[in-house]
Amino acid sequence: MDYFSVIVNPDKVQRNHLRQVLSTIGKVDFKEFDNEEEATKWLINDGRQVDFIFLSWTLSKQNRALLETLRTLEVSKEALIFLIASTEDYEWIKAIFGLGAQVDNILVKPFRPKALKERLDAVLKEHKIDKSCVLLVEDDSAARDILKKYLTSFGFNKVLEAGDGDEGFKLLEKHADDIALIVSDWEMPNTNGMQLLRKIRNTPKYASKHFIMVTSQTSIEEIKTIQAAEVGVDGYLNKPFDLKTFKGKMDEIFKQLESKRQAERYLLQGRTLIAQGNPFKAIETLTEGVGQLPTSSALHEALGDACCAVESKQNKEHALKQGAEAYETALRLNPLKTSLVMKCFEVHTVLGNRNDCIRILKDHLQKLGLNDDLRTRLGKIYLQNGFYLAAEKELKRALNVNPANTEAQSLYQIVLSLKEEAEKKNAA
Repeated sequence: MDYFSVIVNPDKVQRNHLRQVLSTIGKVDFKEFDNEEEATKWLINDGRQVDFIFLSWTLSKQNRALLETLRTLEVSKEALIFLIASTEDYEWIKAIFGLGAQVDNILVKPFRPKALKERLDAVLKEHKIDKSCVLLVEDDSAARDILKKYLTSFGFNKVLEAGDGDEGFKLLEKHADDIALIVSDWEMPNTNGMQLLRKIRNTPKYASKHFIMVTSQTSIEEIKTIQAAEVGVDGYLNKPFDLKTFKGKMDEIFKQLESKRQAERYLLQGRTLIAQGNPFKAIETLTEGVGQLPTSSALHEALGDACCAVESKQNKEHALKQGAEAYETALRLNPLKTSLVMKCFEVHTVLGNRNDCIRILKDHLQKLGLNDDLRTRLGKIYLQNGFYLAAEKELKRALNVNPANTEAQSLYQIVLSLKEEAEKKNAA
C-alpha cells in the first residue's frame, strides 16, 4: 500500500531518520517542512491526501494552531498525527495536546527505529503564609532581581535565591522549616520548574509547600491544564510581569489559604469518621463542609467517598446516588483528575446507569484523549451493549495510544470475531 507523509521538523537528521523508518512499512512519499507556517500553506493549496503527519514539539507554539487546522482540512482531517518530543516534555504534551487536538500518538526521542516501527505498525493495524522566608528559583539574574525586589516589598523578610531546580531543591532541604513559599520559573536549565514542582509534590515532608510558577508561555490555558491535571500549582504568572499583576496574584493566594485550611479540617474529620466505620456522621460533617466551601473539589470527593461507604441495604441506593452527585460536582471543579473519573464511572456502574458511564468517559476523553485505559473501558461498555462499531473505534484508539494494552488487544479481537460472525450470517 502507498502512503503520503508530511514531516514538519527543523532537524534534518531527524527528518532523514523518519524517512528511513517509514520506508520499512511500504512505499511512502514525503513532503518536508522546516516550520508550521510553510506546512499549513502547502496543505491548504496543494490538495493531496495525507496519511501521516509528523510534527516536532521543538517548533513554536503555533503547533496548536497547526493541529487545529489539520483537523479541519479535507486533505488531512483523517491523517494520523504524531508529535515528536523529548522525554521530559512527554507528560506536558499529554496534558496540553490531549485536550482537543486529537493527537493519535506520541513519539519520544531519542527513538529507535524498531520502537518507531512498532508504533506505526500498531496504528496501521488499526495556605496562611508566614512571610519570614521565600525561596526564589530563577535562572535569569535580571528577572530574579526584579522578583526579589517585589517579594521584599511585599513583606518577606528573607529571600533565598537559586539559579535552577536542583539548586532550589537543595536550598529547600536545608531551610525547609523556614521556607513558607516557593516562587519558581518554568523554563530553566538542568531541572526546570515543572520538574522541581513534581519533585516537591512527591516528597511528603515538602508536598504541602505553596508554589507559584513563573512562566514565559503565552497560553494561560496550557498552564491551567497542567495545574489541574498534574501537581497543583497555587498560582501562575506570565512574563513579562509587573508589580500590580504580581501583587494581585500574591493577594489571591493569601485569600485562598484560610479556605484551604478550613477544607483540610473538614477533610480530616470526614476521613477519620469513614475509617472508624461511621459513614453517616462523615456525610453529615462533609455536607456541612461543602456548604461552607462549595468550590472545594476535595470536599465533594470526600463526601462521595463517605456516601459510597454506606453498607446498610435500606440506605445503600440512596447513598450511592448522593455519592454519584458529589463525585460529579468534584469532577466539574477538577475536570482532569482521572481518579475522580474512575470513581464516577464505578458508582454509576453499580447503579446500572450505562448512559452516565458512557457520558463520563466520553466527556473526560474529550479533555484528555491520550488515556488508553479509559478508552478501553469505553470500548468495553460499547461491546457489552452490542455497539460493535463504536467498540471497535474506541479500542483501536486505545491501541494507537498504547499498543501494549493487553485488555484492549483482547477486546479488540473479540470485536473482530463478532464482526466476522455477523458478516457470515448476513452472507448466508
